[in-house]
Amino acid sequence: LSRPCSATDTKDCRLLDDVTSWNELLHPVGFEVYEYEPGRFALNSLNAHFEETTGHSEHIQEGAFAFYFLLKTHRCIKVLKMEEHVLLVHCFPLVKLAFLENKGLEVVKIRHSYMAPYPSCELVQAAANITSLRRVVLYELELTTLGAQQLAEVLARNELLESVQLHYDVSDGRDQDVLFRSIAGLRLLSSVSLNSRKLDDAAAKGISHLLRTTDTLRDLKLGGWETVDPEHFTFVTDALKENRTLESVTFSYCYINDEGCGLVASALKENASIKRLTICRGEFGDGGAQSLAEVLKTDACIEDLDLSGNDIGSIGAGALAEAIAANHTLKKLNLTQNYIDTLGTMAIAKSLLGNTSLEEVNLGYVLCEDSELDGLETMFEGLGVQMSDSESDCLVKLFRKLSSFEKIIAVWNDAGVSELARTIQCSSKIRKVSFGGSFAKCPPKFSRSCFRHSLRTRLLKPSRFRWK
Repeated sequence: LSRPCSATDTKDCRLLDDVTSWNELLHPVGFEVYEYEPGRFALNSLNAHFEETTGHSEHIQEGAFAFYFLLKTHRCIKVLKMEEHVLLVHCFPLVKLAFLENKGLEVVKIRHSYMAPYPSCELVQAAANITSLRRVVLYELELTTLGAQQLAEVLARNELLESVQLHYDVSDGRDQDVLFRSIAGLRLLSSVSLNSRKLDDAAAKGISHLLRTTDTLRDLKLGGWETVDPEHFTFVTDALKENRTLESVTFSYCYINDEGCGLVASALKENASIKRLTICRGEFGDGGAQSLAEVLKTDACIEDLDLSGNDIGSIGAGALAEAIAANHTLKKLNLTQNYIDTLGTMAIAKSLLGNTSLEEVNLGYVLCEDSELDGLETMFEGLGVQMSDSESDCLVKLFRKLSSFEKIIAVWNDAGVSELARTIQCSSKIRKVSFGGSFAKCPPKFSRSCFRHSLRTRLLKPSRFRWK
């Protein structure tokens, strides 16, 4: 096993013949090596807390040395994934040495454990010699100012980087600015995901610089901001107005309010390249939804809109309903986990009849009360749907009239499941169905009915069901 291997293809790669032997050493410490492409291997963690579950703690040193030797001598190891693995703590010197001597890694994904954190800055410093990285994923980094500078140098040195995903905690926004500027302008960079606790003036300017100077960026994900000052957020949205390469933008757990949502909407009016927008787990309500609705009315280029987990109510739902009726580009809409009542839900459902582009809608976990169904009979009669005992029945029958839908996601009660099964059978386009809520409490005949009807539909495979 000690024979070194610097090969990059199957022809000269000795590791191919020794995988079983290596795994005999690695499995007791929760690792595995495997070939994912001809001549290219991945080293993955299987079990973070192997001491507690395998009973092979006496083999830690032996397995750790095997880990080190693989990374040191076998250049065909291209992928390393260590997620919450205690090897980072128990044998950190060997892990650090492996990084110092490695020359071939292309993908690195590391997540430390809160139970046993490792010295983030030291590991970053050890990776200084690696220049072959194409994708970097680092979770739960605790960086000092020096650590942020060292990480920035490592990222800037890897000119082949295509994707960077960082989940970190720094005390000064200027350290974030250093990180953003280190990757700005990388000629192959297409995806950036940054999760931090704060967005201050320096961090916002760093993101702005990244968006203005990187003409290859296609996907941007920002998240974790505990507060969002509109004054700082303006730097980000102004840069979005000028960027012409981004196709997908995500703000997750950023606590963007109505004013911040208005800034995003303003950017969308001037940006024709963004096709996918996600603002989830924020705190905007009807005002933010109204701002986005105005953009949708103009037939913007947005094809996928995810507004889940916010505070949108019936007023915001009504505004979005008007936009949906006028829009001809939107294909996917996610409004789950908001505060939309039955009236808002039905307004959106009614708008779908005039929309020919939507293929997927998620109205799961809306606030529907039986008492709110009073007085809706006239509207349903106008839509050609007879009033029934539950709102899920009404929605299912309404969806049956929408020939463009390929996917339905909603929270169904017992009464709606059989009707949904018949909907699947009648549809010529539905490919995917997802059930949410306490479906497990439904009588067995309902689930049997759903599967029986779905199997009669050639377009829908059993594997496309999702049960929650």
